[in-house]
Amino acid sequence: MTRYIFGALLLLIAAVAGAENGPPMDIRLHLAVLHPEVFSHTRFKAWEKDGRKVTAWREEEISADRKQVVVIQGAGPKYASDLLAFQVQLDHKSTVVDVLPFPANIVKLSYSKAAKLVHDKLNVEVTGGLPHIDFNASVPLGWELRFGGGGTGTVKVRGADIAPPTPPVPEEPHPHDCTPGDGDALSQNQLHHPNDPGFRLEALDLVHGISDPKQRAETLCDYVYSNYKYSVSLDTIAYTESDELTRLRGWGACDEKAVILVTFLRAVGIPARLKFLRWIRVGETGTSNEYSHASVEYVVDNVVHYLDPTFHLKDQPEYYRTLTVDESRVTAVKVVDADWPDDFRSTDSVGTEGLPDTDSQDGRLNPWMDFCYQPPNGGDERPRYSFEQDTTGGRRSVTRGCRRN
Repeated sequence: MTRYIFGALLLLIAAVAGAENGPPMDIRLHLAVLHPEVFSHTRFKAWEKDGRKVTAWREEEISADRKQVVVIQGAGPKYASDLLAFQVQLDHKSTVVDVLPFPANIVKLSYSKAAKLVHDKLNVEVTGGLPHIDFNASVPLGWELRFGGGGTGTVKVRGADIAPPTPPVPEEPHPHDCTPGDGDALSQNQLHHPNDPGFRLEALDLVHGISDPKQRAETLCDYVYSNYKYSVSLDTIAYTESDELTRLRGWGACDEKAVILVTFLRAVGIPARLKFLRWIRVGETGTSNEYSHASVEYVVDNVVHYLDPTFHLKDQPEYYRTLTVDESRVTAVKVVDADWPDDFRSTDSVGTEGLPDTDSQDGRLNPWMDFCYQPPNGGDERPRYSFEQDTTGGRRSVTRGCRRN
């Protein structure tokens, strides 16, 4: 009984703590699931043991010989210190083949130096950036910097070299309507642009020759999982960014991947919507113990199906109850239906970092304030996500054990 009372108190505390900005994205769990070879590596464990905290991490492009660089960032996007890069061989079982640390005293190109270089040469204001590591370059640390126009233009810097900038995406007005309707799961809005010819033609090309709607949906999930790299910055942790911004960059966190998949599904006529998950992990210190994740729900022949383009899951919502990081197991899962995004609901600061929310239709929405929710964004327990349902329609507890279909 004590255990259940303790769990209820945790849920209450987390609900209160997350009321304004919502729970943080569970990026360490993402790393543990997607790159266990990095998460369990002695160098990463030692890096954290020295007092560093993972504030962001990203994947680089996969090379021709199936190598990929995973960059761990421990000090926010405007600092070059506390970076740790792993070169991973992607075979049947991924393995770490090389490690590069970037302590502050040996960093040759800091964020501030790169930003000044771009400002002076291109006469633009840099608004943020991400580190890019190349193990084979003479200057391994480079930067992808964002500038002007809502932060949608980018430029890459390595040493004194500046790549030609990618121009900002022009801002276009989008209609906003929080009234639920029959077409919401197929509609276009601030996050999803399924009627855009680029998205529509790409989606149709990907499913060409596939007639079964469920197989079409899973093929699109495979594509998003494989072709959009996982990457987190301060911005992508705080905001949920539109499919247009994510396509421009080619990377995103769990919610950006889910948004892109929803767009592809709607583009081929499959009703789909974004799902925010809120979960509790006990046993951790220094956090509210509540975290968030994003996945996708779609409907074929009046049957609801589930996809996760981050963890590459298909119809396995039970999986979330099996997740464990540092012996801290997920003990509660609640589901939030983010049906009708509307970037006019608030101008409150975004995330625990207090980033400004200008609501200027820049394609960057506050995930806990700029959506029309059903249910409210505290979420509901749902069968399969939160508990198993027996054949008589009842509920079966999984507190003592979890199974994965």
